[in-house]
Amino acid sequence: MSSSKDRQNQLVDVGVLKSLINKSRLVDWYYGERSEYFMVVSRSGFTEQTRKFAGKHNFVLYTPEDLQAQV
Repeated sequence: MSSSKDRQNQLVDVGVLKSLINKSRLVDWYYGERSEYFMVVSRSGFTEQTRKFAGKHNFVLYTPEDLQAQV
């Protein structure tokens, strides 16, 4: 069993993005009419599979370094 500290250092997997998509379906606000975009920030980064999935499903992925570069 992994501790929460171990999970904090793991790369974000595609399951997190899929979970967000599923949860967005629970929001009853112009569902079926709205455009959905998601932004996820991770200290540890993202798996390659997650980056590919994000590019196809309206996700923007950032690490703190990415955000710092925007300033």
